[in-house]
Parts: sequence; C-alpha cells; structure tokens
Amino acid sequence: GNTATFTGPTGQYNYNWNTLATTQSLITGINGSYVLTVTDSLNACFSSDTVTLIVNATPSFTLGSDSTFCSNSGPITLNAPTGSFNYLWSDATTLNAISTNVTGTYALTVTDSVNGCAAIDSVNITVNATPMVYLGMDTSLCSGSLILDAGNIGSMYLWSTNDTTQTINITSTGTYSILVTDMNGCANADTMTVTINSIPTVTATASSNLVCVDDSLVTLIGSPIGGTWSGPGVTGPSLSPTTAGVGTHAAVYSYTDLNGCQANSTVSVQVDACVGVVEANITNGFIVYPNPNNGTFTLIIENVDFLELTIQITSVDGRIISSDMVSNISGNYTNRFDLTTHANGIYFIKVSGNGQTFVQKIVKQD
Repeated sequence: GNTATFTGPTGQYNYNWNTLATTQSLITGINGSYVLTVTDSLNACFSSDTVTLIVNATPSFTLGSDSTFCSNSGPITLNAPTGSFNYLWSDATTLNAISTNVTGTYALTVTDSVNGCAAIDSVNITVNATPMVYLGMDTSLCSGSLILDAGNIGSMYLWSTNDTTQTINITSTGTYSILVTDMNGCANADTMTVTINSIPTVTATASSNLVCVDDSLVTLIGSPIGGTWSGPGVTGPSLSPTTAGVGTHAAVYSYTDLNGCQANSTVSVQVDACVGVVEANITNGFIVYPNPNNGTFTLIIENVDFLELTIQITSVDGRIISSDMVSNISGNYTNRFDLTTHANGIYFIKVSGNGQTFVQKIVKQD
C-alpha cells in the first residue's frame, strides 16, 4: 500500500531505468530490482547502480457491512483476521474480537507483527431499542373485568385473542399474551394469567322482622356460614331490640370466600315501642294462630261462658282497627280475622268478658 522513491544524482545527466523510465526519480510500490544508468551528457561517461525493493503485504480484512439490529437480538460480535497480527480497536481494547450492543462506529487497526505493516477498517453499528412490554403480575379479581395495556403507543399489536388494539378488556379467566412490534420492526412479547372469581351468593334472614323494644333477642341467620354480622344492637348472630332501640334497623351479614371475594346481605328488623298495652300470655283456652301471619289469623277461646264478649284489635299506637261484641257465648268460641288490607307491623287483640281481659300481640308480615 506504500511506495518507495529512488533518485539518481543531480547534474547534466541522462537517466535510464530498467523500467524504461528516463526521469531522475522513480516511484514504485512493486517488488523487484531497479537499475539506473546515469550518462554524462557532455562526455558520455556513464555509471549504473542497482537497488532491490521488497514489498511486504498489508493485512487484508473487513469488519463487514454496516449493521442495524434490535437490542434483544444482540450483542453483535466483530471479528479481526487471524494470524500473526496485533489488534487495536477504537475503544482501546486489543482482543481479536469484541461484542457490542451499543450504537456507534467501530474501527480496528491490524498490524503485522513480523513486518509492521498495518491496515484499518471501520463499521457503523445501529442498535434499535426493543419495546418494553409488561402486562403485570398474574392476578385474581372478584367478578368484574380487567384492562390489559401493552403500552408502546404507535406500535403494532397482536393479542392471543386476535385483537390488534393497545388495550383489551378481560372478562373471563385465562392466559393472555401480546406481541408488540414497533416502527423499527423490533418486537417483544409478554404473557399474563388472569383469574376472575365469582362473587359468593349471600343471604340474610331474621327469626322475626317485627318486635317490641322489650322483646328478647332476635336470631340472625346468614348463609353461607362463616360470615360476620354488624348493625345497631347486633352482637354475633343476634339483635337486641332493647339495645337497638325503636326504629327500623339494618343487620348486615358479610361473607368472604376462600378466594377473598366478599358479598353482603341485609335484613331489616322493625322495633316498635308497644307502649300503653299490657300483654297477657294465656297458655290455656286462648289461642291465636298463625302468629306471625300475613294478615289472616284465627282466634279460639276454649271452654268459655260469657254473657257478653268484646273483641277489639288495635295498632301499637292505640288506634282501633276493629271492634265487635258477642252475646251469650258458651263452650268453644272461634272467629277468623282479616288484616290483609293493613300495613305490616304489630297489632294487639284484646278480649274482655265477665270482668276479665286478655291481650295477645299479633305480628303481620308478608
């Protein structure tokens, strides 16, 4: 790759090279012997000299064509020629090969360790970033849906569902994958498993929905078992009318299943004051059934002997719903009553005769 210059003496001379050149100097890079004959132009005296030129071969190599690739396909390895050479890369390393995953121009100088001849080559490397794709950790949720977002706005998308949008709405359990390809043709993928659990079916009932404030505890029943109760006057699976006080109270049953999914159910219990009426619980001869009822019930009085019998039905606030008088009652007495046109609640039936009064609470509920 280099040349040598051979020059004859300066003067009134004629120059003749064995290459047929007639110049004072000869420039050449070809291996061989060179002879110069110099002739004095005045007296024709001449003289000759010979020089031998040895041309050593310059290392011949190439790092290859400029290259472009995606970062997740790298790194790329650049190789130097093998032989008795010394190597010097543009990053100052002296190995016979380097690997890179960084955009840049990479140059290599190769020097023959015997004759010192050197050559250089360079190559341009362009590394395009691979899109970052992360759908998230595998997840479970209770009912509903989940939006999966592949990110990387402006890219091309291909989901395992064959959707080609950036986001998809997941409504069923399954494993979902996405392939994202950006404008440079670089692609990346991710997969996520989604589990959608159903919400448990929860019910709540009470042993009685209409009670007096001084009544005993109301039993609360929740299904499935294993949940918890809360609300005014509620302790465990019981509601205390006295603690809750007069009013309509919501007892809430909360249940959480093994998947961590929760559901609630509510039962209402109405607590009335029941003020101004003394209730007599007659165990023999005074029967009201069914109780509670839907508004229709039967009164039976056994073994009675009354000249006059007064039967009166009142609401908890003392309002008279119905009143009737029956004469000359002997033996068993039976009467059927209908309160279906009246609101749900607590009523009292009062039976008076022969100086005696009996009171029974009636609970109407649908």
